[in-house]
Amino acid sequence: MDKMKKLFLVANMMLLLVTTSGQSLAGEENYELNPHSFIVQTKPLRIEKKYDLLIKMLEDSITDREAKAWHYYQLACVYAQKQDSIKSFKYLYEYINLTCFARDILSDSDWESLYHTASWRQLKDSIIVLYLAKYPSITDKELSVKLWLHGIDDQRNRTLQKNNKQFLLFGKITDEQNEINKKALEERNEFVWHLLKKQRYLPTYSNVGKEASDAAFLIVQHASYQKKCGFLLERMKNSVENNEITKYIYTIFYDRYLIKNQQKQCYGTQYMAYMSSPSNTGVKIFLPIADEKNLNARRLSMEMPTIEEFAEKTGIIYQYHPEYERLPYKKVIKIITGNEVNLKPRE
Repeated sequence: MDKMKKLFLVANMMLLLVTTSGQSLAGEENYELNPHSFIVQTKPLRIEKKYDLLIKMLEDSITDREAKAWHYYQLACVYAQKQDSIKSFKYLYEYINLTCFARDILSDSDWESLYHTASWRQLKDSIIVLYLAKYPSITDKELSVKLWLHGIDDQRNRTLQKNNKQFLLFGKITDEQNEINKKALEERNEFVWHLLKKQRYLPTYSNVGKEASDAAFLIVQHASYQKKCGFLLERMKNSVENNEITKYIYTIFYDRYLIKNQQKQCYGTQYMAYMSSPSNTGVKIFLPIADEKNLNARRLSMEMPTIEEFAEKTGIIYQYHPEYERLPYKKVIKIITGNEVNLKPRE
């Protein structure tokens, strides 16, 4: 806790350094730090570890045209692969906005070889300071940081998978990294589960900040114990009324809880892709919905688009079947798929 207080006390100094350094490029938060086309283009050089050629290519790009943030970031990554921590961190601090791109940096596999260094620990501390500076009024800063970092780990193979260059290059990760990921999964699931059982509510925005609260939500969504989390629903409903979590999060959490327990969902947020036979083509379907004739009224009350609009956006063909209303969950699943299957909601 003492360390967390010290980090927060120097937040203003760190912010001053960020705004007065070469991070004017950092305003480009809409840019990808790891452009897929560039990673694919340079794959042979990376595999053969021809890092000097990569560096020259990037330096020529910076010289020949207006530099983008990702050019400097890729230089930092290549130097990290060369184990040159001085130059790699120099480029990060001078040209990359550590606030905007924190999640990308912390999930990028290029930095794994430097995790053991004091320079990486200092960088991580700097990122944490900048993260906390966004939430000066939260009541539990230490918990916020833990949940935020756990959330980044949770998304490594989801929204942040683009940063896993080890997988992009070789189509697999090392056995060692696989074990590390497995242990991290067990630790974050156990941490969040014990937290929920102790607090009896999902951490809120005033408690830990939006990013950490959303991270806790996603971790629960991806965990096997989500079906046991019914005790959170009443407090979550109160949190929605107090603007402590969004209606969107509540509807997804509630629907997923119902589906996990093989009950019909309430808001129509959960759908599933499966292979239909005999055509063997992919089909996306909504999982069973309760009181479907009044579904859009419920969705509108939670400021959601109609089910027809949502279906069009997600590429799902929606059709209301009044005869399904009185049938139980499993029976509807069997009719829809032609099989007695245990469909799981989409991740």
